[in-house]
Amino acid sequence: MPAKNRVALVNGASSGLGAALAEELARRGYDLALAARGVDAMTALAERIEEAHGCNIIVQPADLSKPEGPSRLVDALDAADVRPSIVVNNAASGSMNASRSRTHIDWPQCYN
Repeated sequence: MPAKNRVALVNGASSGLGAALAEELARRGYDLALAARGVDAMTALAERIEEAHGCNIIVQPADLSKPEGPSRLVDALDAADVRPSIVVNNAASGSMNASRSRTHIDWPQCYN
């Protein structure tokens, strides 16, 4: 069923799971707001998705690992009058360390 007048915000959208989720949401009829640090890859993805699915896409560079990152993203979406109905939070990185062995200093690195 098409998702008319709905926007999905996908962060971490420059590759991998974020790119795949953006593609699937576009296939289901959503317009997209894509956010990521990898601007070139995200822009190329947006062009492919627009061509394949004909949806509207806003591309917003965003580094959510920085303290000001989330508010800058929200401000940019507000300025473009974009109100997401779905948010896919895919901005993170991982580590091979067990969660129990992490300290309060290690956890922010998950988002860098």
